[in-house]
Amino acid sequence: MRWFSRPPDRRRSKRFKADVRVVVTLVDTTEVTPLRTHSKSISEVGLIVSGLSSLAVDDRVTLELDIPVGTARHIWVEAVVRRSGDPCALEFVSLKDEYRQLIQRYCRLQPEEKRRT
Repeated sequence: MRWFSRPPDRRRSKRFKADVRVVVTLVDTTEVTPLRTHSKSISEVGLIVSGLSSLAVDDRVTLELDIPVGTARHIWVEAVVRRSGDPCALEFVSLKDEYRQLIQRYCRLQPEEKRRT
């Protein structure tokens, strides 16, 4: 017998709808590959993007995010791929406090993304 209509949300932080321009840079042993995309959602610990099916789980990438809070602010952060495919989940690895606060402020302005059933 199920006690709940759906499993509990195991996320560390809430996810919010977002339209943030993202440049993902993958540094390989032989080349540097920049990939342009947009995020589908963002949280304080990472983001979801589409169109990056070439990335594999545990790939380390550098992100350039354009966070539109007042005026667009550029954020550079390292991330690791937690789920590959389309969509792709990226978790922030190193995030300065200033950037974390900017993302938190942006998230507060966005509608919360509902969990899919």
